[in-house]
Amino acid sequence: CQEKKYKSAIKYCSFREKREGTTQSLLIKFTSGKEYWKASNDDEFYRGFLSDILLRKSCYQCIYASVPRGSDITLGDFHGLEQVDKKYQGNEPKGVSLVLVNSMKGKNLFEEIEDKLFMEKRSLDEATKYNIPLVHPFSEPIKRKTFFEIYIEKGYSRARKVICLSFKNRVGRLLGPKIVGLIKKLANIKN
Repeated sequence: CQEKKYKSAIKYCSFREKREGTTQSLLIKFTSGKEYWKASNDDEFYRGFLSDILLRKSCYQCIYASVPRGSDITLGDFHGLEQVDKKYQGNEPKGVSLVLVNSMKGKNLFEEIEDKLFMEKRSLDEATKYNIPLVHPFSEPIKRKTFFEIYIEKGYSRARKVICLSFKNRVGRLLGPKIVGLIKKLANIKN
């Protein structure tokens, strides 16, 4: 627990702190004035969250993870925009927000502020392509059960290894094809 480590109560916590060009980092401010900051891939808890192991059980059956949405307006991160539009690759170090207007009330509210925003209309297909919870709930990882069994029986220090392995596997799945493609490109350059 960070409170024990820092010997101070937490007064503020953000999982979207935008420091040093990262859009996903953890910032915890303590009443003592001390701060804890880590990029998402450098913080073990955040890695567990990104590996979907440390989500609440209800996240795997969320009835709100669908389109159409139940709210007037949906706010979130526009994950994958750089994949659907190359002009965003590396050009938005703090990320791009996603706004879905879901009702007439939401439309009226949004029209009151839209002239104060830099915005661009995109298709719903682009918005949902890399935003899983806009379309369906997260899938419960098989390793989640293992993590909590070990956690209950042997404590967090042993269970944490499941998070580390799951995160490495996820990164490998995401980067593996890109690395293979890069190797092929380099091989073609040499030939």
